[in-house]
Parts: sequence; C-alpha cells; structure tokens
Amino acid sequence: MFKDAPRIQEVINKYAPIESYWRYSCMEVWGSALGKGVPESRDYDDWVAPFIRRRPIKGEDWAEFWMIDVDPNALLRNRLTSIVEFFQHTETVTSGNAADMLHANHVMDCDLLVTADKAFFRVLKKALEYMSLSCSVRLIDRSKKSALSELQTLLGQT
Repeated sequence: MFKDAPRIQEVINKYAPIESYWRYSCMEVWGSALGKGVPESRDYDDWVAPFIRRRPIKGEDWAEFWMIDVDPNALLRNRLTSIVEFFQHTETVTSGNAADMLHANHVMDCDLLVTADKAFFRVLKKALEYMSLSCSVRLIDRSKKSALSELQTLLGQT
C-alpha cells in the first residue's frame, strides 16, 4: 500500500485489517474533500475550511497523519462510518448500504436503535462491539402485522 513510505508501511503491517481499513477510508474521504474538491464531499470542506490554513500537504505527510497520528477517539463518527462499511462486506451488498453507513451514526446520539433490516442489524452489532459503543441495537420483525405492537413489545410496553 505504501511501499514508497517504509515507516508508514511498517506501522500499517502491525494493524488489524479493520484498523487499516478505517484509517485508509477516512484518509481518502477527507483527501477528496480537502485536496481534490470532490463535490460529494463538499460538506466536509465547508465544515473544516474556517479552521485550517490552505496549503498543499505532501502525500506522504497526509498518509502519515491518517495512518499513524490520528487518534481514533477524535473522529468517532467518521471511524464508525468506515467500520460499518468494512463489516458490510460480510453481507450481501444492496442499494441501501450507503444509507446504512450514515444511519449507523445515530448510535452516537441514542441509547436504543431499532431496525427491521437484518443485515444492517448484524453489521451494526459487529461495529458497536469493535468500537465498544454502548447503544443497544434491536431487531424488529417486519413481517408482523403491526410495527407499533412490535415496538411496544420491544420496549416492554404491552
């Protein structure tokens, strides 16, 4: 991956694949927003632009920052998005995967997340366990006649 940067490659070789994945994924997303001006990533640029000085960053410095220096706890939402993406590869890929990566971030703001999507449920459980996040994720049965009664049962309100 970084054969021209042996120090970076040496550190990456010690990482579990999921660690390398989220770091590389974040490096690409933020690089697309800040360095390449990719329109789909404009929100990132809009958010961070007032806080940085614009100057070119050498590729090796950018890679070192993301692959070595970044504190995983300093960007939990970006990390969670990438980790969900990593675990999505263990499930059948569907058109909803991109939205699932974004929906996953709601676990940062709640105690309980309810879904009827079995694949998303399995992926999110793995991601939460990996990141040691405390939100509870529950699966409801979408084949039931009433979603409301499913939720009431889940919440112990029947």
